[in-house]
Amino acid sequence: MDMVIASLAAINISGLFGLGWFALVMLVYDGVMFVELSICATLFTVLALFTGGGIALAHRHKKRTAIALLIAGAVPTLMAYGFWIYLETHPIDWR
Repeated sequence: MDMVIASLAAINISGLFGLGWFALVMLVYDGVMFVELSICATLFTVLALFTGGGIALAHRHKKRTAIALLIAGAVPTLMAYGFWIYLETHPIDWR
């Protein structure tokens, strides 16, 4: 169970890094776009709360609840990374 919790926490933390990088690149190339950056900040906060809550629950020996909370953050992260990989291998033709 500890391995599953560590793996899910690692996925969530990589999602936090990816989301932060996405927001930073958007800020550098597109400038301040309030709506888009506030969406990224909200998603970052929610994912950080899921990760922190899951780790806190794991330390309190509530491992099943911790796994459920970490999965709630890991599934959208994996789906987003999968979609980015798909877009990388199948570029959109904007013509």
